[in-house]
Amino acid sequence: MARWGAYPVVWCLAGEGIMPYYLSTSKEKDRLVQKNGWKEMAVYLRGTDPYHRPMTMHPGTSGRKELAADPEQIPGENIPVLKTVSDDVLDFDMLQTGHGFPGALPNTVRTVNESYQRKPAMPVVQGEVLYDGIGGTGEYSQAQRWLFWACILNGVAGYTYGANGIWQVNTLKKPYGPSPHGMSWGDTPWEEAYKLSGSAQLGMAKRLLERYEWWKFEPHPEWVEPGWTKELNNLPFTCGVHDVPMTAGIPEKVRIIYRPMGMGLKVVKGFEKGMRYRFGLFNPIDGTEVKGGDVQTDESGNWNPACPGLPSWNPVPVYQDWVIVLEAKGARI
Repeated sequence: MARWGAYPVVWCLAGEGIMPYYLSTSKEKDRLVQKNGWKEMAVYLRGTDPYHRPMTMHPGTSGRKELAADPEQIPGENIPVLKTVSDDVLDFDMLQTGHGFPGALPNTVRTVNESYQRKPAMPVVQGEVLYDGIGGTGEYSQAQRWLFWACILNGVAGYTYGANGIWQVNTLKKPYGPSPHGMSWGDTPWEEAYKLSGSAQLGMAKRLLERYEWWKFEPHPEWVEPGWTKELNNLPFTCGVHDVPMTAGIPEKVRIIYRPMGMGLKVVKGFEKGMRYRFGLFNPIDGTEVKGGDVQTDESGNWNPACPGLPSWNPVPVYQDWVIVLEAKGARI
C-alpha cells in the first residue's frame, strides 16, 4: 500500500481466498484461518488506505460471500474472529464459477444472479471461469462466447477472459508441469494459447458493447421467450433446456439478445408503447453484421422475430449462435 497506493490501483486481497493448500492435512482449519486472516487484512487495508482505492478478493466462488460468512472459532485455537466485514470494506464482488463445460453455465448464471441481487448493491466482476482450452475445450470456442454473454446479460460489470497455458506460464521448452497434487492442468504453451479463437471473439464482442452505454445495461429475462428462469440455475446442464436466449439493455434505447444454438427465439416481448425499433444480427464468431430491418410488433407490443429471406422458425442465416441487436430509432447512444 505504501508503495503503490498513490497510483490508480485496485486492491485484490488474495487469490483463491479461502482455498487450502492442495496437500493440506487440516483443510477445514486452514479455511477458517484464511477466512479470518483475510477479514483482518481487509479491515486493516480499508482503515489505512488514505485514497480508498477499490478493493475486492479473488475467491473460490464469491469474494463477498466468502468474507461475509458468519465468523467461526477455529477448533482448539483461542484466536479472536472478526464480525462480518465484506459489505463494509469490499467495493465490488469478484467471482470464480467453474472450469467444466457445459456444467459451468448454470452455476455461472446462478452465482452471478445471487451476487447481482444481493443487498446492499455492489458491482460484480467475473474473475475466472473456464480458461480457454482447459479440459480440451480449445476447439469449442462457443463455450467462451456463451459464458461471456451469460455474464454480461445477467448484470456483471466486468468479465475476465483466461487461456489455459498462459496462466501456468507454459513455454514450448518448459511446461509448468504437474501441480502439487500430481496432475497437470494442461501443457499448451503460451505461444499457442494466446492465439486461441475465444480471445479474438470476445474482443469483437467487447467492441460491439462499446457502441452503447453498456454500464447502464440491466438484465431483462422477461423480454424474451423462451428465456432463462430461476429453475434452470440448479439443474444439471441439459441440451435443449439451458440453451435459451438471454437479454439485457436500456429501456427505450437498446436491447441485446444472445441466442445460442438450440431452442431458438420465439418472441421478444414488452416493447414500449410508441417506440419504434430496428434490428440487426451480429455474428459472434467473425464479427460480421447482417442488416435486419424494422421491428413489427403486434398490439401487445410483442415481436415474432423474422428476417427477410429466412425461415420464420430459425431466422438466422447460419446455424450457430447469434447476437440480436435492437435499437430504438434515433436512440443510438
